[in-house]
Amino acid sequence: MCKRCLIFLLPTLLLLSLAAAPQPQNSVTYERYDVDIDVQADGSLHVAETYQMRFEGEFHTGFAEIPLDYVTDVVDVQVREGDWVYTEGGSGPGTFSVDREWDTMYVEWEYEPTSGIEVHIFTVEYRVLGGLWVYPDGDLLSWIAVPADRSGIPVEASRVMVRLPAPVEPADLMVAPWGAETTHTVADEGQTIVFKAVAPLPDGVALEVEVGFPSDLTSATVQDWQRASDAMETVYRWQALDVDLTITPDGRLAVTEEHTLAVDEGYLYHGYREIPWLYLDEITDVGVWEGERAFEFSTDPCDYCYVVEEDVGEWRWV
Repeated sequence: MCKRCLIFLLPTLLLLSLAAAPQPQNSVTYERYDVDIDVQADGSLHVAETYQMRFEGEFHTGFAEIPLDYVTDVVDVQVREGDWVYTEGGSGPGTFSVDREWDTMYVEWEYEPTSGIEVHIFTVEYRVLGGLWVYPDGDLLSWIAVPADRSGIPVEASRVMVRLPAPVEPADLMVAPWGAETTHTVADEGQTIVFKAVAPLPDGVALEVEVGFPSDLTSATVQDWQRASDAMETVYRWQALDVDLTITPDGRLAVTEEHTLAVDEGYLYHGYREIPWLYLDEITDVGVWEGERAFEFSTDPCDYCYVVEEDVGEWRWV
């Protein structure tokens, strides 16, 4: 009876031992996640993201996500591995693809398959159009250099460098990091700002930088996304609405309206006026002023211009 029990149990123990044997684990880590942002005189940004990645196991593809929420466009995307410039399109090592949705651009690339422990350095470069916040008292670069969601990949070290088109006096420079704890230094007479994370960044922790500088440093203009974003935060009120009516000898009515608004929070970029057709034959000679400055008539919205839209329909009051 005892021998029969042993014969039965030994294969069972052997199977359990085989099932519990440890399997090789694949993992990837950003040894470094560095970002260089060069602000150009025309207001565009040249961005280079460099990833020093440690692979443990088999990998052959990489990816980067570029948010499009607060930019007008992202162009001229390139991928490099050291001196090896990857080719857009196709498949296989040394190629990359770019796809976009309404709020994100996806960059994916393929490299030589890894095995064991290997370290590769990739650089993703691109140009950002309309990526600055523009205000009367200065321009602002606000950039998430290291995203919080990195698909579980930790970052051991990170550095972000911002270069401005020209030197800036310390009193005219605003520097602020967000997210990960960082130190920062200002060099080259205020033209270069370097942020360094003081500790590793676990997945879920972002590194965002803000740099404010005088508006005459670039020719950037307010973009539609900024107007929409600021409008959500704008608080304003009517202080006065004065109307002058003059009846001309030929029976026409000359109307001058003076609207006085107070902006308590945010920025006000545009206004509008709806004039009902009730009891009117036509409306002519429309003009808009701010103080002594006359706005120009335009068929498309623009700065210091006005657009007139008419919706008469078939209705007439006589």
